[in-house]
Amino acid sequence: MSDISETLRQAQAQQNALKANIQFEKNLAFFQQVLPDIYDQYRHYQPAIVRPMVDDDGHFNLVDIKTNQALYPYNPEQYLREAVDYYLNAPKHYVLDFSAKHGANTDQDIHFKNHNAAIEELKEVSPKERKAGTDEPIQFMKILGIGSGYHIPELIERLNIQNLCIVEPSTDCFYSSLYCIDWQTIAEQFDQDNKTINLILGKSTTEYLTLVNHYIRQIGDHNAIKGYVFEHLISNEMKASLKTFKQQLPATLSMTGYFDDEQVSIAHTIANLKKRMPILTKKNKATEITAKTPVFIIANGPSLDKAQGLLTAQQNNALIVSCGTALGSLQKMGIKPDIHIEMERTRPVYEWITASTSQEFRNDIALIALNTVHPDVFDLFPKRSMAMKSNDLGTHYVSRFAGQKKPFISLRSCNPTVANAAIALMANMGFKKLYFFGLDLGFSASGQHHSSHSKHYDIKKEHVASLNLYQRDAKNTTTLPGNRGDEIISNNIYAAAREMVSDVIRHTPGLECHNASDGVLIDGAKPIEIDDIAIASSPIANKMSMVDALIRPHFDPNVFKRAPSQQAVTSDFKAATETISQIIKLFSEQPESIADCHQLLTRQHTMLGDLKGADKNAHTYWLLRGSSAQFSHLLAKSLYCGENPDEAVSNFKQTKAHYLNYLNEARERIGYQLLRKDSRSRNISDKVK
Repeated sequence: MSDISETLRQAQAQQNALKANIQFEKNLAFFQQVLPDIYDQYRHYQPAIVRPMVDDDGHFNLVDIKTNQALYPYNPEQYLREAVDYYLNAPKHYVLDFSAKHGANTDQDIHFKNHNAAIEELKEVSPKERKAGTDEPIQFMKILGIGSGYHIPELIERLNIQNLCIVEPSTDCFYSSLYCIDWQTIAEQFDQDNKTINLILGKSTTEYLTLVNHYIRQIGDHNAIKGYVFEHLISNEMKASLKTFKQQLPATLSMTGYFDDEQVSIAHTIANLKKRMPILTKKNKATEITAKTPVFIIANGPSLDKAQGLLTAQQNNALIVSCGTALGSLQKMGIKPDIHIEMERTRPVYEWITASTSQEFRNDIALIALNTVHPDVFDLFPKRSMAMKSNDLGTHYVSRFAGQKKPFISLRSCNPTVANAAIALMANMGFKKLYFFGLDLGFSASGQHHSSHSKHYDIKKEHVASLNLYQRDAKNTTTLPGNRGDEIISNNIYAAAREMVSDVIRHTPGLECHNASDGVLIDGAKPIEIDDIAIASSPIANKMSMVDALIRPHFDPNVFKRAPSQQAVTSDFKAATETISQIIKLFSEQPESIADCHQLLTRQHTMLGDLKGADKNAHTYWLLRGSSAQFSHLLAKSLYCGENPDEAVSNFKQTKAHYLNYLNEARERIGYQLLRKDSRSRNISDKVK
């Protein structure tokens, strides 16, 4: 290289360094105003793994501190411009699919009746995804990995992104981007036309997934039905998180519940309050007894069979907690649980219990069930207590009738399976050593769906299909890591249950969980072979009295001053019928474009969101949010079907008609049958062999 060329190179490098330093100061000033935590973290930041520097060619590059190797092979700005070109040729994206749900008398549910009809019609008229051009609005996009960041303004310029989530686990990389791109300009491009941008920095995979889901809730999760993903300089763990996100998203979206579920919740909660049962009142610190006493959580999965010998031998040395239909399996095994947990709200729970257990067997078992459980179930157990479920209409509404001196606990992470409720309850009561049996959350290779002792196998062959059991070969199955180092076929609901167990473990200091099941691996729960479980040989003295002594301080029958009257409930929910009328008026509009359709969904999301923060009418939000969200998901999905945008709008209008049918029926139900308890039946006793 000639002296002149070297001089020019050095001059260019100095100019680039000066430009980068100016950009860094400008970005710091911006974040000081809008996100001062970022300003505080980065104004004196010292990178540990990757640092920014001007490379030999005069470009502002990122360099591995340990090896002194540049991360980009040539000009980073050009490199990332070419990466965006390549991406736009075949943008990476996902589209969620929906299937009709069938269960016990789901045709009685106004939600499923109309939602299933909309799904079937949409699949019939437009079975395939419409190939949308990149010039159409992108409702949701994730950028995983910032690096130098040059791809971000490039993507924003070339795509019409409505909601953008940027994730960077490396604080070093984000620090480097402060020298390279103008974050203020990026932010300003989303400060208009209902656009949003979200920045997630320095978080673990689990934390980032939680924050992304929270962001989706904020913007309206209908926007995430189709999502675009751009990856840059991300780890294998982050790549795996994409699969996890797509696996969990359908279950996350469906866990909002639906109208009939919430209507039953308010009816059952008020009926149960009238029974004056003790209610869980506080989170408890571990005592010497709860810290040392092992608790066996018994679910009804296939691998429960392998634990029969251990449970028989150790049933007097540990606290036995049965979950749902595992109660009947334990009676067949000759093992009596100390505590039984229920969380499902439909009346067939009563049928399963009465068909699979005797009253004599149940007499000394302490029932702890959620407020949503059918009142008839509580009547099967002389010893009974209740816990209030979080994120539930019944819990939210009746909280106004609770005394101030004895606040109840809203139990979190207690669904979607009964085992989730059991684990959340035991952790809340201060127990520190939990062992999981039969908590498979997946399907065995043999096709066995429950313990062989389960009443499910006593059902006559011709009636098995009516049980609507989860199937190994169903469309919504997924593959999850197994507890024995293998892989397990599971589904979205079980995947969500797995994550909820991990959530309890993460948020309960000192909780030791041992998973003796043959199903899915649960983060935070140590896999253990049944033969390796060592429990003290001395039995628990006076076990029944101990259980009573453990429950009594944590549950109080005087939490609620009174149960609301039917007249009071009707008056309080009058606002819900008015809100439905407003939504009906909104969706009676006839959109002409895809943008118009998205605008309708956004307006509804805003309308319901405003109710959530209103103390007086927040219960209207909890009643309507689930079904409105699920119909919004399907309406958004309809916009990605058809041959062209006109067909997409037509699909939207057809789906909208089903939503309007649902809204009219919901308005009528609120007016006349809001406190109707669940009355569906599986006729279990008639189907037993």
